[in-house]
This record gives sequence, structure tokens and C-alpha cells, in this order.
Amino acid sequence: MDNKSSEFYTFQPERPKRPSLFSYFIVGVFGALLGGLLFSAILIGGNIISQDGEVNENEVYIDEDLDEERAIPDEPLEYQHTDVVGAVEKVTPAVVGISNAVAAMNRGQEVYMERATGSGVIIDPEGYIITNQHVIEEADRLDVIFDDGSTATAEIMGQDSLTDLAVIKVDTEESLEYAQISDSKSVRPGETVIAIGNPLGVIFQHTVTKGVVSAVERQVPIPGSEYQYTFMQTDAAINEGNSGGPLVNLRGDIIGINSAKIQDPLIEGIGFAIPSTTVARVVNDLMEYGRVRRAYMGVYIMDHSDVTGIGTDRGVYIQEIESGGPADEAGLQQEDVIVGISDVRIDFTAQLFDQLLQYQPGDKTDIEVKRGDEVLEFTIKLEEMPQ
Repeated sequence: MDNKSSEFYTFQPERPKRPSLFSYFIVGVFGALLGGLLFSAILIGGNIISQDGEVNENEVYIDEDLDEERAIPDEPLEYQHTDVVGAVEKVTPAVVGISNAVAAMNRGQEVYMERATGSGVIIDPEGYIITNQHVIEEADRLDVIFDDGSTATAEIMGQDSLTDLAVIKVDTEESLEYAQISDSKSVRPGETVIAIGNPLGVIFQHTVTKGVVSAVERQVPIPGSEYQYTFMQTDAAINEGNSGGPLVNLRGDIIGINSAKIQDPLIEGIGFAIPSTTVARVVNDLMEYGRVRRAYMGVYIMDHSDVTGIGTDRGVYIQEIESGGPADEAGLQQEDVIVGISDVRIDFTAQLFDQLLQYQPGDKTDIEVKRGDEVLEFTIKLEEMPQ
């Protein structure tokens, strides 16, 4: 995206030439005519025919078999007891709106002006909230809007551009309702998921969309973003303002944080969430240290397929090795191709970053590389990435 002042990453892949403006106008005119006909039909349909066959324009007919208790139930009806409804009711109280405001001068007085809005989810009863880093970026003040409509000012506890995650906190004297973070490693394509957030701001607070997990471990470079890890892909509708809101499973547990989508007139249903495994690792560090303590190999890398030009060539190519760094000390060489870490297959760079994120500085791990026609294994002691 060209303007990072927006609260949502969207990107447009190159597409064939689009239809002309005139064709869109024709479609618009047809849509307006059809809408008018439908509206007329609705008005005509609103003239209720009474039992004696007369048209009565002023009365609304209610089925006598539909009693008042069923029309306005105090408790959910039997058919409403679904997994989706249960998950939504469980997690919605923990979903918040976030307003990013900047300071400005107006007639000699400092005022705050909203520059962006987004979503977040409470993960701790003491007021810790997860959101996207780009939602809170460059904010002079952050306001949190809760489920009951109340608001509070939040403090930034830590933020990380490489995962596009941030933790903010509100002061509270009461325990807040919060959502549990689940393990996204167990998520399967085709699994039903629910996105909850505030598309277009608080006016559509707690909008619920449902879909499936379309794929896991997607490597998706996003213009304007420093994100380096894999995404979970979903066809649940994710729109501007959903950034930072939760993607949950049918238990109402967080399996991802909604972050981006492909926006193109010819494409539907391609949204991306940061997997909860990545979220949990980053959030723990942000809450404890205010930053992410990353394990570091000391290599400069790129996808092997980008080197060979063959899309099916898997692995991560080592362009350069830092002299005296962990990889150099372990015996890795320039032009080695990393194909595994501790028995986990590595096909591209985002998968390598995913795996390294699960280690702490000082940990040791086995690295499998291809060197020419040989497959070799090395043990490497990881260091902390320089800040």
C-alpha cells in the first residue's frame, strides 16, 4: 500500500485490463433501475391483504401462531444454539475498537484528531490488548472503545513491525472479559472460522463474518509492510477497520489476528491473519521486555527459487554469511541452501523466520542444508538479533 497512514494493508496484484468506466456506468444504471423495481415491489408487498380480501395499507399482519414470547424471546431459541453463535457470544465482549489520534493545534489550543481506526482483542483481565502495529503507529493518543460503549485511554506496552503486532494496556479496577489464544499449528484448511472487528470504524462495531481457513503458511509480501512471517489465509470477509481484531475458531479461541487482504475488483475472499503461534510468542516478549528478543543466525538469505528461477525449487539460499556469527561458527557456507530446522521442512524464507521465532537467543538447533549434491546437518547456537 502506498500510504501507511491508513489502518489496513491492502494490495492489488497486477491484473488484465479492466472494463471501461462506461461499462461500470451501465452496470450502475442497471443496478439503480433494478433497485427501484425491487423497492416498488417491497412497497407493494407491504400492502397486507386482509382475511376478507381487501388490501389494507395501514396494518401489518402477524401470524397468530407466532406468540409474543417467540417474536421477542428473552432466551435464544433452540435453532440459535449453534457453534457459530456460541463462539461469537463468547469472544465479542473481549473485542474492542481502537482510535489512533494525533495532536494538532486549533486556535492556540492542542486538540486530538483521529487519523485511523482499528480493532483489538483483550487477552488478559488486567487490560492487555493485542492489535496490529500499523493500527497504533505514530499515535499521540490511543482510545479504546469497549463492548458496552465505554472508552479508556491506552498505553503502548510494545510494538513490533516485523510481525505487525502491538500490545497496548488500559488501566482498570475491574477484571475485564478476555479471549484465549489457541495453537494455530492445529488449524486445518476448511475449518470454520469467524472474524470480528470494526470495519469502517465504531459505526459497524463488532461486525461478524464467517468463512473457512483457505490455507496455512502463506508467504505474502505486502508493499509498505515489513512483515516477514507466514499468514493464515481465510475467505471470511476482512475489511478496513478489522485490522487487529481476532480470527477465532468454533470454540471462540483466537487462532489469528486479522491483518490484510487482497483488494481487487476481480478477486474475492482472500484475507490474511497472523497465526496465533506467532502472536503468542511475540506478545509474551512485548509484555515482558517491551520488544521481541529474536534468535539470530547471522546470514543474508533469499528464496532458492528466486535464485534458480524455478518456482518448484524449495529451500532458503544463503547469499552471505556474517563473519564470526552463529552460522559461520557452525560451519555453514555461502550458497548453502537451508532445507530444514530440527526436522521441520523449510521451503521458503517466511517458514524459516517462523521457525526461528520459536527459539530464544542462546538456544541450539540442528540446521539441514544442501551443498551441491550433498545434504548436510549442522548444530548452530543462536544469538540475539542486534537491535
